[in-house]
Amino acid sequence: DPQRVAQQRAEVGGGHGVEVGEHAGEGAGEVRRGAPGPDRGGRGERGEHEPRPDLLRARDVAALDRAIIDMVRGWAPAVEAELVEQVGSGRATRLALTYLPSLPEPYRARTTSAEGAADILRLCTLDDDRERNVRLTRSGDGGSCQLRLKLYRRGGLVPLSEAVPVMENFGFRVLEEVPTALIGGDGALGHIHDFLVELEDGADVTSILDRASVIEVAISAVLEGRAENDEF
Repeated sequence: DPQRVAQQRAEVGGGHGVEVGEHAGEGAGEVRRGAPGPDRGGRGERGEHEPRPDLLRARDVAALDRAIIDMVRGWAPAVEAELVEQVGSGRATRLALTYLPSLPEPYRARTTSAEGAADILRLCTLDDDRERNVRLTRSGDGGSCQLRLKLYRRGGLVPLSEAVPVMENFGFRVLEEVPTALIGGDGALGHIHDFLVELEDGADVTSILDRASVIEVAISAVLEGRAENDEF
């Protein structure tokens, strides 16, 4: 889609893309939701955690390259190719047939093929709507203390009132959330909640990411009610 590449180029040049979607509860669209509370933690145009401009430009150029590759190959085939590399052709085909038709266009427009494959591999581990899966990664466009935390659930949305206190008790301040609904033939196939979270000043981000798998399991256990929600 040339519009996707144009938007990426605008962002590399300092412009701002606009994401349009319907409310997730009404279909396969998306709506960007801020974290509850009077202070959402904005830091202005040049916050104290803003990375060096040269590093930010390098990440943006890499994102543009990935977007162009996805456009040439086609986003859905590119996601399936990523899945083949990770789980083999047979299972990749089954996952692609199950999940790709349910991913809405706004999600595709802002998600690389590698990220789409990673989301599918997390969703497919869920057996029912009581289970949760969590994935913690470094934020591609945020400050040095900002991370992306994705929460996956089969069925309906996870209420912010349920998810945000848990993340705060683990030391993550929620700045923003974008929910994506996956709509299948028999209703809601699942939801992906994409949170932008921030750590306290001076936090060792590298050390936290090194232990990401442990943190992910712990957050999932609390959200499922299998562990206590004590402050981290």
